[in-house]
Amino acid sequence: MLSDYQQGQTLVEFLAVRKASIADAKNGKKYLSCTLSDGVTEIQGRQWEFSGEPPKENTIIKLQATMDQYNGVNQLVIQRWRLAEVGECDPSSFIGKCPIPIEEMEAELKNHISSICNQGLADFVHKIITANYDKFITCPGAKGHHHNYIG
Repeated sequence: MLSDYQQGQTLVEFLAVRKASIADAKNGKKYLSCTLSDGVTEIQGRQWEFSGEPPKENTIIKLQATMDQYNGVNQLVIQRWRLAEVGECDPSSFIGKCPIPIEEMEAELKNHISSICNQGLADFVHKIITANYDKFITCPGAKGHHHNYIG
């Protein structure tokens, strides 16, 4: 986990790429700027004097980097990276999980459905939820801003 590393430590980890782009440093050289995640923590990463294509968003990379700080905020200084190969890690471990236990949310959902006064509508909602339950509890509510986690 990213939170386990202290400033100055080197890490070799699989991380998910949330954003990546090429930028110009003050010295005119190109660098890779990216937002990376271990599924819990997001962190900025930089690879100085970068050439080539940045990794695509929503891919997983294996990187070697050093934990550093810039303006008091942790960031990774990347020495090298490569795309993860199929089977090297579990992609689902990089997706956030809902902070509320699923059993609590199931009970709340059942209460909401049972509070529907129109029996036909209540039956319809129950059928829709039952038919799509696996997707309903595993798909994120949004891509980025709110409820962007499983459940």
